[in-house]
Amino acid sequence: MRRKKLKIYERFSYGIFDCDGTLVDSIPTYNNLLKKILKQKYKIPIKNKERFNEKFEDGVSFQEMLLNILQNKAPYLIARAESMMVSFFEQADKQIDYKLFPDTEKTLDALFKKGLTLFISTACVNHVVNKKTRDIKHFFKHIMSSEKIPKSVAHIEKFIKLTGNTRDEFCKKAFFVGDTRKDIEIAKECGIYAIGITNTVSAEKLKKFGANIIIKNLSELLEMEFPESTFDTGIFKSKQKHSR
Repeated sequence: MRRKKLKIYERFSYGIFDCDGTLVDSIPTYNNLLKKILKQKYKIPIKNKERFNEKFEDGVSFQEMLLNILQNKAPYLIARAESMMVSFFEQADKQIDYKLFPDTEKTLDALFKKGLTLFISTACVNHVVNKKTRDIKHFFKHIMSSEKIPKSVAHIEKFIKLTGNTRDEFCKKAFFVGDTRKDIEIAKECGIYAIGITNTVSAEKLKKFGANIIIKNLSELLEMEFPESTFDTGIFKSKQKHSR
């Protein structure tokens, strides 16, 4: 007997999304702006072909990445890292017109209309993520920035509380779409289905990070199918140390 295949909105009730590199096409622009600021304002020697966004792929925060650059190229500026970071985002706000990846709004609209409850977990601060998501924030029940709580399992904890479900009920009915090591690790730690997206990161890296499945475009979510037997696999059981 042929087993029934379930669409993503039949299999899952909750969708969690990373922001930069997943919904918003900002990483290459960040890379170019950071190079420009470091070179022109702080006179730090930067090669034209140098790429910092590879650090983002491993889930490194902007602050960690900046500290790493300063340690290697300008250790005398480490004490100013915090003010440099603030300055960077102020300039980014003025200069960058954040754009969504193709099909993002259409895909979110379809998932929302199918009844999925959607969330964003991002390493951005509030005012930055508000600007980035201005055209899509109405699709999301809650958007967690890292202004007060760093991007981590703690974001998932907040989402669980908002739904009123138990941890296991939430995690086995949730998927997490992201493009960094941290995204995949958070999902795996909670027992959430991890979907890697290759907007800015290679499929090979995402596979190495531990993604359950890899997509090239967000619209592929609507084409995905899951066997009913998926409900019985241990992959969706969250770890005991996180149980209520």
